[in-house]
Amino acid sequence: MSTPMNELFRLEAWLAEGGATHDGLEVRADGRRGVFAARPIAADTIVASVPRRLMITREVVRASSIGAQLRDAGVELANVHSLFAAWVLAERRNAGTPYGPYLDVLPRDFASFPLHRTPAELTLLAGSLTGTMVQALRDEIASDYARLRAKVRLFARTTLDELSWARLCVASRTYTVTVDGTDTLALIPFADMLNFEPGCHSRWEYDDAAAAFTIRTLRALAPGDELYGNYGAKANSRLLVQYGFVLHDNPFDEAALRLPTELRISRDPGALATKPVFDLLRRRYPDEAARRTAIVEAAQVALAGFATSASDDDALLDDAGLMPTARDLIVARRGEKVVLRAWLDAAAHGVLPP
Repeated sequence: MSTPMNELFRLEAWLAEGGATHDGLEVRADGRRGVFAARPIAADTIVASVPRRLMITREVVRASSIGAQLRDAGVELANVHSLFAAWVLAERRNAGTPYGPYLDVLPRDFASFPLHRTPAELTLLAGSLTGTMVQALRDEIASDYARLRAKVRLFARTTLDELSWARLCVASRTYTVTVDGTDTLALIPFADMLNFEPGCHSRWEYDDAAAAFTIRTLRALAPGDELYGNYGAKANSRLLVQYGFVLHDNPFDEAALRLPTELRISRDPGALATKPVFDLLRRRYPDEAARRTAIVEAAQVALAGFATSASDDDALLDDAGLMPTARDLIVARRGEKVVLRAWLDAAAHGVLPP
């Protein structure tokens, strides 16, 4: 997502005035926007620092004018992302906002995200957890939009598309940080320009002593190298819905099993992360054989809910002419089938945790 250079210059000046630093790094907007090394940078170097006063935390949003208006009007939004989205829209209309240079460089649109796919395109996600998550996000935004329009005067002139844009801005950019011992959500100017790549390029944290959000390199960078961030161990369902991309072979993929309530399962049934799932299953099915049977039947039902098999998806993905947006949807649904097949095979062969 490219950004006009004059807007980046204003952001640079605003960051410097607020005490932020990003020594040896520069933002490039020629094509895909990203953060790059302008000179050689050694590993284990703090390359960026954003003071607390420039961070937009949940507490800042709640204490803002729009936060007060929402409380006074008794508006209950879907979640904290919705609260941040309302703040973004309100601040963009505030000519005196101190966050103007930051708000001006937010992405113009999220056209590639599944939230903006047509109903026909979303048939590719039929039967998938990913498709369920897309619809849930759409429903949340529509519900929030109705509440805001009905109870807060500022949003009488807001469109559903604007709220959708703001919600995706927030979901794709916020960090979970611990400030003075309290976990919070925050928008971090400059830091949110790092693109994703698996592996360890950098590490970030909030430094209470410095009262700043810092980014440290975990490997040496040569001039022109891009500095990447890692969004964590997230399934393609979440990466696609929240960030607009997928990993071709994602070891953290998840799927949904209905036993009878929906349970999220990961690719490796024996992984430590599945312990809460098995704790619940043991309470529901004390007998191990019954537990295996229930998993087999639920996995078979889930796989039957897809119109294609993983092999069918592989054939589709081999087509060089496949549109990128369709490719992402197919990769996401294929990953879920891999997860379901792993659980089906493990249960059928009795190799699940006892």
